[in-house]
Amino acid sequence: MKNHRSWTASKNPANGKDFTEESPDKQSTEFNPALAKKYWEKGLSQLGIKKLSLNMVCYDVDSFRNTAEYVQSSAQKYLKGLSIHINVEPKVQAITKMQSKKGYDLGFSNWIASFPDLSEFFQLLNTNNANNAGNYSNKQFDYYYNKANGKDSMSPQKRYNDFVKAEGIASEDQAVIDVNQGQTVRRNNPKLKGVAYAAAQGITMKNAYMENK
Repeated sequence: MKNHRSWTASKNPANGKDFTEESPDKQSTEFNPALAKKYWEKGLSQLGIKKLSLNMVCYDVDSFRNTAEYVQSSAQKYLKGLSIHINVEPKVQAITKMQSKKGYDLGFSNWIASFPDLSEFFQLLNTNNANNAGNYSNKQFDYYYNKANGKDSMSPQKRYNDFVKAEGIASEDQAVIDVNQGQTVRRNNPKLKGVAYAAAQGITMKNAYMENK
């Protein structure tokens, strides 16, 4: 396993801008019912159908169920002929089904990064990754993802550029629909030093101490 310090890449080394500010395809995250309807109708026409029914699996958690129902309602409102059936299952069962890549069309899940690195999220779209809930697969995406974590792993700028290219490919393919992003607010005493923060592990106070200034 590579040293995590060489992996850290959530900002552009050249200008310090956050990766999300430099997304190559803003259109993929904009709310645009008219454009969605246009492509929806085009897709139905290409398939030679007028209706489409999809099965969405999600965790048996209120926040997940409520959000899944919102997606269902909104999509069916704007996309004529679309029917989404929500399968609410216990979390372990839902995850197992998504990892099997069978028995559903849409996977509604969440992900928490263990450390601040782009690879923590991009791995979810890599072909055959166990947590690739949508079973997305694109050879060009895999090429840049593997290049970022292989050939270019020791070059921060090249690695960052690889992820930008991979992002463009995934965005154009609409590989994932970002619904929301969770946040945690904490109040910190400026005199308390040595506290370690990690999204997956929470707060570690092992090396914490109070500064006497």
